[in-house]
Amino acid sequence: MRSEQKEIWSLLKPYRWYLGGHFLANILVALFTVVSIPVLKPFFDVLFDQVNKTDIVKPDGFSMDNLMPFINYHLHAFIEANGKDQALLFVCGLIVVNFLVKNVFRYVALVFIAILRNGVVRDLRKRVFDTLLVKPFNFYKDERKGNLLTIISGDVVEFESSVLSVLEAIIRSPLIIIGSLSYMLYVSPTLTLYVLILIVFTAVVIGGLSRRLKKDSKGAQDLVGSMLSITEESIHGIKTIRAYHAQDYVNKLFAIYNEGFRVLRNKILFRKDLASPLSEFLGVSVVAVLLYLGSSQVFTGAMEASTFITFIFAFYNIIDPAKSFSAAYYNYQKGMGAFSRIYELLKSDQETQLTSGEFEFAGLKNLITIDGVNFKYPNEESFVLQDIHLEINQGERIALVGASGSGKTTLVDLICRFQKPTMGRILFDYVDIKEYNETSFRQNISIVSQEPVLFHDSIRNNICLNDVQHDDQRLMKACHQANVWTFVKHMEKGLDTIVGEGGGKLSGGQRQRIVLARALYFDAPILILDEATSALDSESEDTIQKAIESLGDDKTIIVIAHRLQTIKNVDRIVVLEEGRIIEQGRHDDLIDADGVYKKFVELQSFK
Repeated sequence: MRSEQKEIWSLLKPYRWYLGGHFLANILVALFTVVSIPVLKPFFDVLFDQVNKTDIVKPDGFSMDNLMPFINYHLHAFIEANGKDQALLFVCGLIVVNFLVKNVFRYVALVFIAILRNGVVRDLRKRVFDTLLVKPFNFYKDERKGNLLTIISGDVVEFESSVLSVLEAIIRSPLIIIGSLSYMLYVSPTLTLYVLILIVFTAVVIGGLSRRLKKDSKGAQDLVGSMLSITEESIHGIKTIRAYHAQDYVNKLFAIYNEGFRVLRNKILFRKDLASPLSEFLGVSVVAVLLYLGSSQVFTGAMEASTFITFIFAFYNIIDPAKSFSAAYYNYQKGMGAFSRIYELLKSDQETQLTSGEFEFAGLKNLITIDGVNFKYPNEESFVLQDIHLEINQGERIALVGASGSGKTTLVDLICRFQKPTMGRILFDYVDIKEYNETSFRQNISIVSQEPVLFHDSIRNNICLNDVQHDDQRLMKACHQANVWTFVKHMEKGLDTIVGEGGGKLSGGQRQRIVLARALYFDAPILILDEATSALDSESEDTIQKAIESLGDDKTIIVIAHRLQTIKNVDRIVVLEEGRIIEQGRHDDLIDADGVYKKFVELQSFK
């Protein structure tokens, strides 16, 4: 818990001046609230003729010891000089001014806390999003998308509305309670004892009710994440659901989490909503006891009526702060449940390769060396790749061939530094790739994956991505090479056409061509094509194949392909089977070897 609180303070620290202003304004609010209590007593004494004029003696000077005689004397002098009507008017004006000033400071406190809360929420969301961009790739395979979306949306909002709202009550409420109690103790320690018993009893009861609130709140947010995941998967796979009439299946999955959330949410709200009415009921119960006991003391002359009225007023000044303080405690427990999920995400492992390298990679000059690489996924026993030894010369074009699951894409992921070898090394120009810094490494390698990834933006921005200074000449060249211009030129907005979420407004082939144009635009010296033309028609595939072949000898190209016709002219074909390299050579040489590659060719009727 302490580490979580340190994380919260790190979020608040940039706004410490606003936090200080908020606290100062709330201190003044509490001060004007408490000051209004003792000021009323001498007015009641004088206005209702309960002060013996012979008892009013001019004090020698002002001090805390003679505060009440000082106020009493000057108020009596005011009444003597101006009459009771003017004194009553003065009392009313004083009350109005007191509450006006109090509420001005209250508004100032709210302005400060609004700036702080919105700033902290923005910073926290940025931290979460930045964290999501630097997690190891295995993290994204293990985590559900809906859970991550819940953290950056629902959990952050819950933290803001629950934990940060505590800042509004953490200063003002205790000060008002302490100030009011101090006056009550000064007036009647006996009656104040009943109030203290109420506060202790309320704290024990509310503390017991809220003990499970943090755990239940965290569980509820987990269930929301599961529901979002099922929703996202259902929308993404709606064709499959309808094709197999699987609506009942996904409905049952969703209903399990939805009902679980309803039950748990009821428990949370039952506990949370009980705090305020319970504290109010306990407060009214004590007021009834105070009215009885206090009135008895007034009847016996042990306490003046004006003193008893201000005592009741002081007690009522405690009720609202006590209610808000108990509600704040509930909110804090509930909000910390949400923040625990955020904190776990922020502090979970990050991709060390993003920050480990120190050397600049200026482009491949000699060769890529894969030296005895073995790889298996975390918590898995079997190896995906075993004893891989391979050298790829600068400017060479090689193809990786093999059945599904043979390790082709995994090998490419290792070369691209998306995964780390379990054993062995991968070197670019005799330097382990983990020694290169991330920025220079990424600038010199481009990849086109088998699943095209597009963002809800224009075609232009999807091609150029982080290159804010677009090179229009290079952009048009990439569009023509990737056969993008053939369909873009017919669009009303051309390259500024919005492609929709995930490129939903385009066909599969159009999306694939835009992704290929992206790789060609950045013109990296190493180009990796993972089934880059699998979604294209034969004419587009032939056009792009010729464009790739014309890129020049300075490009090192690694191709993964199932359609063997596209790799017939590469410099070397590497055949993988069950994570091992079993053959490599040119197309004609492998056909003559009469091995696994020839069987692949025959299966595709390719000669």
